[in-house]
Amino acid sequence: MTEATAVPSEPAAVAAPPTTPRRPQAIDWALTVAGLAGLAVLMTRHGHLRVGVPLGMLLAAMAVLGLLGLLGDSPLRLRGDERASADETQRGPWWKREGLWVLIFSGALYLPMAGAYGLWDPWETHYSEVAREILSRDDWITTWWGQEGWFMSKPVLIFWMSALGMGVGSLFGLRTAPDGGPQFQEWCIRVPISLLAMLALWALYRAVASAFGRRAGMLVAFVLATMPHWFFIAHQAMTDMPFVGPLVLAVSMLMLAITSGDKMAAPYRVTVFGHSFRWSLWHTAIGLFLLLSVPQVMYLLTRTMVMSCPEDARMSQCDEMLRMNRIGGRQFPVETYFYGSAGNSADSLEHSVPGSPRWERLLNVIPFFPSVVQGLVWIVLGALSLTVLRRERRAKDLYFVLFYVWCAVSTMGKGPAGLVIPAAIAGAYLVTSRDWSLLRRARPFTGLLVFLVVAMPWYVAILGRLGNEFFDRFVVHDIINRTIVGVHGDTGSVRYFIWQLGYAMFPWSGLVPVALVGWRQIVPPESTAAQRAVARIGVLWFVLSFVLFSAMVTKFHHYIFPAVPGAAVLVGLLVDRLLGTSSLSRAKNPVGSIAALGVGVTSLVVGIASFVGSARGIVPRSAEGTPLPGSPAFGGVLVALGAAALIASWWFARGEEAEEPKGEGVLAALNSEDTPERAERARALGNDVNAYRAISLGAMSVAAAAVLAFVARDLSYDGTTRPPGYQRLLQLFTYQYERMWPSRSFNYHAILVGFGVVAVLACAGLVVHRMRPMAARAMVAVAFVFAAWGLDFYMVDVSRHWSQRSLFERYYAMRRPRSMEGREGEDARYTHDPVGAYQMNWKGENFYTGGRCAMLDCGDLPFCSNHMRQWLERHRGQRLFFVTERSHGSNVVSQVTSGGGTAREVTDEWDQNKFVLVEATAGPGRPGTTTPAQ
Repeated sequence: MTEATAVPSEPAAVAAPPTTPRRPQAIDWALTVAGLAGLAVLMTRHGHLRVGVPLGMLLAAMAVLGLLGLLGDSPLRLRGDERASADETQRGPWWKREGLWVLIFSGALYLPMAGAYGLWDPWETHYSEVAREILSRDDWITTWWGQEGWFMSKPVLIFWMSALGMGVGSLFGLRTAPDGGPQFQEWCIRVPISLLAMLALWALYRAVASAFGRRAGMLVAFVLATMPHWFFIAHQAMTDMPFVGPLVLAVSMLMLAITSGDKMAAPYRVTVFGHSFRWSLWHTAIGLFLLLSVPQVMYLLTRTMVMSCPEDARMSQCDEMLRMNRIGGRQFPVETYFYGSAGNSADSLEHSVPGSPRWERLLNVIPFFPSVVQGLVWIVLGALSLTVLRRERRAKDLYFVLFYVWCAVSTMGKGPAGLVIPAAIAGAYLVTSRDWSLLRRARPFTGLLVFLVVAMPWYVAILGRLGNEFFDRFVVHDIINRTIVGVHGDTGSVRYFIWQLGYAMFPWSGLVPVALVGWRQIVPPESTAAQRAVARIGVLWFVLSFVLFSAMVTKFHHYIFPAVPGAAVLVGLLVDRLLGTSSLSRAKNPVGSIAALGVGVTSLVVGIASFVGSARGIVPRSAEGTPLPGSPAFGGVLVALGAAALIASWWFARGEEAEEPKGEGVLAALNSEDTPERAERARALGNDVNAYRAISLGAMSVAAAAVLAFVARDLSYDGTTRPPGYQRLLQLFTYQYERMWPSRSFNYHAILVGFGVVAVLACAGLVVHRMRPMAARAMVAVAFVFAAWGLDFYMVDVSRHWSQRSLFERYYAMRRPRSMEGREGEDARYTHDPVGAYQMNWKGENFYTGGRCAMLDCGDLPFCSNHMRQWLERHRGQRLFFVTERSHGSNVVSQVTSGGGTAREVTDEWDQNKFVLVEATAGPGRPGTTTPAQ
């Protein structure tokens, strides 16, 4: 760790030139015209182009560079007033840049195994199938969801991120068309989520470092990065990271806006591959605003318009919409879009894959408001914003612009909460700090324009297409009813989320209540105004998020996720206080100390686990569900090795302590007085204050260790009266809480005992003043090892039971091509042995087959009109496959065999305890009509 020094402030910029835009040059016009024209041509083209997404990204970047030049400050032209990079003048070599280490640390945790396992049912496959259809249908507004029609319960950001990722993957051969099968989709889908999580961690580091110093900022980022709720969701393609990641960025920008003072945003010279560019906070804020808004506006401007009904339109709806868009005898154009699953829907139901409707064209339901008109409105509002922002060079105001931009992105992630939570934090800070000038400096009117132009184009566009259908589902059902009435999920009191937060923040759980209660340990009276502001925002962040989601009637475990970063701010600042004046930069061998600490903690965890059982946690198929025994001898060796490594780490860290300050703030001022009596009194008072703080930290550490012990006990529980404790980790981000744990395959009791014991011992070590720096670093090490185990072992292991990928890998390996001669109707779509999903609605069956899986007996969903018996009759004598829930596997087999066919289950409970793959040959007779209960 490096010394806890404040971030060096930038020298004040000169006042005259920064707001003076320069005249645009030809290159600016060329980049803008080429970028926008290229986007228009690309977006007008119907159908997904393999290089379309990467090419679109390049064209959008060109257009933004050109527009920055047209606004008067091109990054391509140096003016001569640029400073050398802050990293060159203030940070020294790269290994001393804490912000870089935040990215390296989080990248080492999140990226290596991000796509190494299948998408989890239901949410990852739900959202990824919608994203796949975006590319397949080439429609980035109306989102399609298999046999359920339009997907309207979540905003678009997660779908766009996944679609962009798969679009980039298409350069490397990824197929998103029907019948693509399992490939490397998971990497394309999850890596953007992990990168967003890493960016949020870096921004939070930067915000906290601006007030408390770089070490404190790095610790806050490390704490958040190693909290289970954060690192698990950083590996999940669900709406929560696209919601909370931008929320963290928004609140970080709020912190920076409050703590940045009145300094100007100085331009820097940035060298990339030998070429120098001009870059400043203005380019970041305005460039991000343009990059997020320009592609949306261009897409709206290039939508297809008609003035008469095309042949493939749904004629009744088309006639009605044309009539509504007519004034007198004058017909106004109406926007069109397609209905159905691309490649699976045909011009008739008989030729469509079961579960897919007829492919047809629809028209906007809101009259006189096509996407073209919407695009023109957003252009006007964006231009109004830029007329104000083009001359702004004050850092505080630009951070506020970024605050509004990230609020908008968060709103695209999960709806109004993306604005409500940061706005509530800002409002509460305004009231509690009584800094009323902040409201004027925030420029709320300009901020509203920025927010609308970034966040609202998709909402308005889909409302224009679907009208009340979208409003009733998204606004009424998924926002109002979830909040007030209750939809799905659990209900519960305040205890509900307190219970989950214990697991969500392990091994930091014990320090959270301590940090909340011990406010003065984090922010003593002599703290600076910036430090008080950042810490106050951290408290408000946690408390407001907790109150908001506890008040909601609908509750899922992951709903409390927005409160976790606020808690991480407080815990990270507390750990910084626990480290005191120690710094590994002064240690005898800092690298050796860190390496020995990692070896020691890992050895202790595995060694203690080996006394209890198998540290690996895998139950072999032959063991019939009985966990493997431990090895006390091996455990003893590892414990001894771990203890020796910790002693070595302490030895290498010698010399890290600096002299404890005897007086701070006002005491230091008194200490400087000339009167000897007053100076002596100040020194004595300073010593008393330091002694009181040391004792308080020790008492708080006792309470933290006790809380942590209870959480560790729950996580390692392996009894029969309730689900195993290790299942609580995956329940932080899945919602089928009643689903059975695959006890025949995995038992993580032993390793979680190891983590629990070592974490509690490290936390208890904080009680002793002289051990405190070593114990605090041990807590960081335990958290890192736990996060690495959770992502690289636990999550990879159990994914085969929560994902259908392994089943469809088996199906695509076993199926055989077949002759297409004489095939008619739906049967003509299957070039290989077809697969059907029986009583399924998890969307993994849709995603991994590109919608080519026949949906059979899937309930009362809009397009579930095909029954197993009918499908078997249509495919008599053919080799078929079925995927279904394990409880329905015997029913599939009996229905096939009742018609004279043969069937067998290909996978067993050890392979997959939730789903089963059945191989069958349909018989020549009429199948049985047995239909099991839904």
